[in-house]
Amino acid sequence: MPLTGRLGAIIDVIGRSLLVCELAPSGLDVEVGRVVIADDWSGSSTHPGDVLLAVGVDPSSEDLPSMLTGVGAAGAAAIVVKGGEGPSSEVLDAARVAQVAV
Repeated sequence: MPLTGRLGAIIDVIGRSLLVCELAPSGLDVEVGRVVIADDWSGSSTHPGDVLLAVGVDPSSEDLPSMLTGVGAAGAAAIVVKGGEGPSSEVLDAARVAQVAV
């Protein structure tokens, strides 16, 4: 789905009660382009500015750091995960390195 604007503005429109940004290594003034359901974690189908919906991926998943590495290299703006206790320190560290908001 095409989407234009800045990450912070999109979070504001959706509402902070529904969408919490745990970490935004590049800040919230990042340009976003598309919202896509993530099913290719290599990043090969990820475009710069993508907001990836990680359907079925727990925020504390041991696989999430490597997923962030792949999509971060491709320029994803953010990854959205649902549920759990929130991202682990390993996930936050990987997001910081990959420059992908979680």
